[in-house]
Amino acid sequence: MIVVYPSDVGPHTIFTGLLKDIRPMRTLSILTLSAALLLNTGCKKDKDDPAPTAAGGGTTVSLTASTPLGVTMSVNGTAVSLPVGASISMDNSSSGETTTPPMLSWKSYGVYFDDIAGANTVFACDMGRYTYSGTMPSDAQFFSFFTTGTIPFGNWEMDPNKIGLTWWDTNGTEWATFWGADQSGSNFTVTHVLEQPSVGISSIKLRSTFVCKLYHENGSGTYQTASGTIVFSYQNM
Repeated sequence: MIVVYPSDVGPHTIFTGLLKDIRPMRTLSILTLSAALLLNTGCKKDKDDPAPTAAGGGTTVSLTASTPLGVTMSVNGTAVSLPVGASISMDNSSSGETTTPPMLSWKSYGVYFDDIAGANTVFACDMGRYTYSGTMPSDAQFFSFFTTGTIPFGNWEMDPNKIGLTWWDTNGTEWATFWGADQSGSNFTVTHVLEQPSVGISSIKLRSTFVCKLYHENGSGTYQTASGTIVFSYQNM
């Protein structure tokens, strides 16, 4: 069966207890899944580190629990900075389907950077799809989903091990890897991973670099080139 989780923030939907604002998103993919979606709680931490170039490999040495969260990038040469703090918050969600063994369950995870004053999402990073056995991933299973290395862009709800990035400009226009198929020359690389086990809800913190084409939501094929760094975390929920 497909499970639906309570959440204050779902895939490109913003909640703070009551519904505040909804950004229509991925109607061709996420919303057409027969049920799916939604997890999780706000996860609010710090800000961002300087953006390196998109390169492979990495260790956990320079990523710590106190490393600031956020997004630093350039879009068609224009700097965009979204540090988590007074004006930007960060929230998580997950979607998935629970099945009975020997069939495998699956999950996808999303992180959303929200403009607190405008009460709207300004950047999203979605990763999936990850399979496991049982109703919820164990911490060991959850941590195993996220390793250093390159992840291809694609449909994270339908295909294994894919990534999707979305950015909303100051006019509210959506630009996303989802809206265009050509990502030649693009790259998304997890450079650092920090496991954060807990007796409550465990989480994992990631530093990733990227270069990609963000396509206009109208399907015209118009795109902008974005490159930068994201530091974010997911919860095992």
